[in-house]
Amino acid sequence: MTLSPDGKRLACSGGSGVVQITDLPSGKASAVLRGHKEAPWIGFVGSGNRIASASDGVLVFWNAESGKEIRREKDVDGTPVVIAGQTLLAPFFTPPSAGSLRLFDREGILLRTFNLSLKKKGKGLYCVPAADPAGKRAFAYMDFLTGDLEEDIFSKDQEVLVSWDLSTGKEPWRSQGAEYLCAFTPDGRAFVSFIMENEEDPAGTIRFRESETGALIREWRSHEQNASAMRFLDEGKCLAVAGSGRITLWSFPEGKSLADREVLPGGMEFLSPWKNGRYLIAGSRTGERIAIVELPGLETAAVLKVHEETLRGLEKDPNKGFVVSVDRKGAAALLKTSEETGKEIQ
Repeated sequence: MTLSPDGKRLACSGGSGVVQITDLPSGKASAVLRGHKEAPWIGFVGSGNRIASASDGVLVFWNAESGKEIRREKDVDGTPVVIAGQTLLAPFFTPPSAGSLRLFDREGILLRTFNLSLKKKGKGLYCVPAADPAGKRAFAYMDFLTGDLEEDIFSKDQEVLVSWDLSTGKEPWRSQGAEYLCAFTPDGRAFVSFIMENEEDPAGTIRFRESETGALIREWRSHEQNASAMRFLDEGKCLAVAGSGRITLWSFPEGKSLADREVLPGGMEFLSPWKNGRYLIAGSRTGERIAIVELPGLETAAVLKVHEETLRGLEKDPNKGFVVSVDRKGAAALLKTSEETGKEIQ
């Protein structure tokens, strides 16, 4: 699921590959997009009247108002990312080793191609792209998949974190190993990543790097083996890290643990600050509940059960302050989150 930048439209996708666009806050369906066989990734590009979807090897650009297809591209392999709300970066792969990241405008016009040069050849590409808040640099954690499950899981030499300058197309740096980028500082000058050396290790490592050069500034051990979500808070002074059922709050950039609490069962993929940073909203894809915790102590203010099925998406509108949640069967709830209990208004 995704909200348009102006908060006027909600787009949801289901297992059948259909995308439904709903007007907010009325809840009236305004368009249905049919272009995929499986549940696609979706993202608004531009002001909210253009939307892109990607699954089963196809990337499609749509008119969000009319529901008409504008353009489509084949051989997409991975999850795209919308950059600064205006352009879209998507990974492509043609076996055995022809991988690339391609930058498109809101109409689906190709602006630039970044070649993904790795020594390994494979049957597939695992690529997680990202971009800094200003849209100046692109990043990607990549792994060419050989088809050998044990080799793909335990071989570190085929994994790499790469950076590109979006204006010049140059690659200023890359880092070898199973290190995936998680969150940027508010000014975009630095980012944190997470790395797990091996599956027997009870905890992973959080790394703090410069965006422009990739230089390592600091690193510290996490309380968790995996990080499912990271979010900067308090203008970049704190870092919230969600793992298997718990959230840890770290001082930044010192890496001092400020609070650590069990919040929800399962890995929490959704973290969003609320009420000028006084609260944190959290949700998990393995449960039906949404938690609201107080900052900085992470005390639970409310746990809301608004769905009968597990969550697929949770997003806060930056303009109006409401929260939209969607479960795996496509049921959506529009929430007004009061400080005490959270109240479902639609």
